Amino acid sequence: MRLVTETIPHLRTVTVGCWIPVGSRHENPNQQGLTHLLEHLLLAGTTSRSAQELFATIESVGGWLNAYTTREYTCLSVKVLTEHLPTALAVLAELLTPATWTEEQFQKEKQTVVHEIEQHQQDLHAIALDWFYQVAFPQQPLGQPVLGTPESVRDFTLKDVEEYRNNHYRANRMVLVAIGDVTHDLFSALAASKFAALPAKPRSDWLRPAHYAGGIQSLEYQSDSVYLLLGWPTCGLQDSDFILTQAWRVYFGGGMSSRLFQRLRQEQALAYHLQVTTDIFRDIGTLRVETLVSARDAHNTTLLIQQEVEGAMESLRLHHVEQVKIQLKSEYWMNQESPEARLEHLARYSEDLFPTMTGFPTIADWDSAILNRIENITPEAMHAYAKTHFTQQMTTISVGPSPAI
Repeated sequence: MRLVTETIPHLRTVTVGCWIPVGSRHENPNQQGLTHLLEHLLLAGTTSRSAQELFATIESVGGWLNAYTTREYTCLSVKVLTEHLPTALAVLAELLTPATWTEEQFQKEKQTVVHEIEQHQQDLHAIALDWFYQVAFPQQPLGQPVLGTPESVRDFTLKDVEEYRNNHYRANRMVLVAIGDVTHDLFSALAASKFAALPAKPRSDWLRPAHYAGGIQSLEYQSDSVYLLLGWPTCGLQDSDFILTQAWRVYFGGGMSSRLFQRLRQEQALAYHLQVTTDIFRDIGTLRVETLVSARDAHNTTLLIQQEVEGAMESLRLHHVEQVKIQLKSEYWMNQESPEARLEHLARYSEDLFPTMTGFPTIADWDSAILNRIENITPEAMHAYAKTHFTQQMTTISVGPSPAI
């Protein structure tokens, strides 16, 4: 198990997260949603304590406990006052220690997950994002929905979940991070005592390489508005150019003065909601423009976004890049002021950006590496990056009255 600690002595709390490198990308077609269901079961109770008792243990000392699943990893996190760190680590270790669930527990959690999926399917953004990945990465694990489908979840057996857990939940692949009023020596000693029982057998961490396709999908949904999602492929975290993805995100939509915001909202009054977002995985990523417009404006808005992206690639100049760099540096440090954001930053980068390094770089090394990449951004590099990635077929998703685009 990798241990990462950042001491922030002026805090009176400690936030701890455990990252397990298994997500929906690791699932076969007949396993859609299995990682997420397993995450639910981790919080459903252990061999010695019920779910209510586990949550009460943390909440009775004023803390919180949470978990979530993504396409590439699963995370469990807890936050407590400094003096309750041993309690927090004991609960985390207990959650990760293989438990024996009853069939009744298993069926209840399956039903809970089905309800979550049904609620998810009422959210325009969630619908559009799921379809975006299915169209961008067809017939690939990366294109599968993280939650699975009601049908896939109902078909799982308890044996399926137990085998999946035993294959993927290995201590030697986990990253345990603590941030706050804690020293590395104390954290290491506590982790060694609490997590000693976790299995640590070698296993392959192979992921099927993702291949971007792109395309168009218009989904009919009873609504007065249309949710538009347009996106392109980008490089992954293990590519040294990954910072250029964020540079283009900021240039396109990094605030109310950004190019797309000014064009769509201030000049054309086509949309109130507009966001430019990225997902960056190990080997690939995506950059997306998302907005909510009236049905009559959906087609013209789609064309306008495409024109603005193409125009940006031609009009980018040095002063634009310098402004982007300032925004990226500010964004980087402001995000790190949140212990929760900092927690994920350290966990993901220790796992994804430096997987082949011998020894463990210091936290200052990580920060310097990111800031140096930002400082070295040039117009030429951004132009080359855009020509490689943004000239590929766009993925366009619309959810609303049909036909919208």
